[in-house]
Formats: sequence, structure tokens, C-alpha cells
Amino acid sequence: MHPKLQQYLESEVMNADPIKLVTLLYRGALTAVASAQSAFASGDLAERARQVSKAWTIVNELRQAINHEHGGDLSRQLVELYDYAANRLLAANAEQSEKALGEAAAVLTTLSEAWQGIQAQSQRTADYRLAPEHQPLSIAC
Repeated sequence: MHPKLQQYLESEVMNADPIKLVTLLYRGALTAVASAQSAFASGDLAERARQVSKAWTIVNELRQAINHEHGGDLSRQLVELYDYAANRLLAANAEQSEKALGEAAAVLTTLSEAWQGIQAQSQRTADYRLAPEHQPLSIAC
């Protein structure tokens, strides 16, 4: 990786809020799955295995980060989705199944899009709170 890109990515992670960190993890997982798909197409089994392993590790990290105390039913559903994606990744590697890789990618894409929506909503809420035109007159002056 180019040193400037590495520096940018490190800065992005170090300055990210928790929601942004989750979206970065999804981006990493989806990038790894796309790389695994490319390696699959080119017949590079070692690279495919490395990229599948990377995606699986990220999915596992997302699963372990779930707050079950505050997550309620949603946390249970997320665990099930992460387990499904992780199992599809393992099947893609063990069975050399491009279909299983696509299924994992589909789940991760849907979840990533949901988190991106949460991030956008969070940013709009923060912008609204901070925008002077939305502050009471006594604070804005």
C-alpha cells in the first residue's frame, strides 16, 4: 500500500466516531470479498483464501462488538446475520463456491447500506444541532 494512502486510512480510523468505525469495517469486509471474487475468477486460490479470511475476521469482529444489553431483539438478529455471512464465507472457501461468496456479499452490502443510513442521519442530526440558523436567538447572537 502506498504510504500516503496508509497515512490517510490511519487518520480516518483514528478520527472516526463509533458509527463511522462500523461503516469502515463494512467497507473493509466488502473490499475483501470483492478481492476474493476477483481471485476466484483468476484461479488464485491462495489470494482467495487470504481475502475470505480477512472478510471473515472483520465479520467476526462486528459480531463481537454487538452490545446485547442495549440491543434487544435487534442484537440477536444482527448476530444471526453475521453468523450467516461468516458461514457463507467459510463455505465459499471450503467448497470453492462463488455463489456462497456472493451470498455473503449480499448480506454485508445490505447491512453496510443500513449503517451508512444511520451515519447520514447521525450527521444530519449533529449538523442541525450545530447550525447557527437553528439555534435559539439568544444562543445565535
